[in-house]
Amino acid sequence: MSNALKLKTDLLIVSELDQEENVSLSKIDIIKSYITKGGKVLLLGSEIVTKLMYPEYITGWIVPTEGDIANLEIPESSIFDGIDELDLRYFNNKREIPTICLASFKVNRNPKLELLASQTKIHRYVEGEMNERSESMKMIKGYPLLRITDNGTIIISTMSVDKATTDPIAGKLLLNTINNVMK
Repeated sequence: MSNALKLKTDLLIVSELDQEENVSLSKIDIIKSYITKGGKVLLLGSEIVTKLMYPEYITGWIVPTEGDIANLEIPESSIFDGIDELDLRYFNNKREIPTICLASFKVNRNPKLELLASQTKIHRYVEGEMNERSESMKMIKGYPLLRITDNGTIIISTMSVDKATTDPIAGKLLLNTINNVMK
């Protein structure tokens, strides 16, 4: 990774950093520094690293029991070009359970943070007064696709884009995400 950051590149795509045995804070600081110097990063499937990089925005994450449906929060974003609202359901990968995401982030809202897609853990009616419903939603709703702009840009995704080889919508979402972060 350090060698990749030394190269002149328009985009750094980093995946599954949580899977590394020793994710060092220095590696995280290098990525964050790259972004604050104007770099563009696509970070895939790295919940722990995301929370360590941006504790001011990310308070935790939800691991969906179903993980089957995501909703467009900013449908006019170029990330969703050619993708309809009902397309972000059930990315399929042959005989696997058709999930759309592996986790969704709980966040502190901030002008530097764009929440692009959401996922709700449980499909049910939320009852009570507005404050009660709002607090209930914080426990079951998260964001598997978000963008942080801090001089540079990082798009963070826990969407199941690894299914791009078998699901055309997952492939389109991955390509659109790469194109969007390059803007």
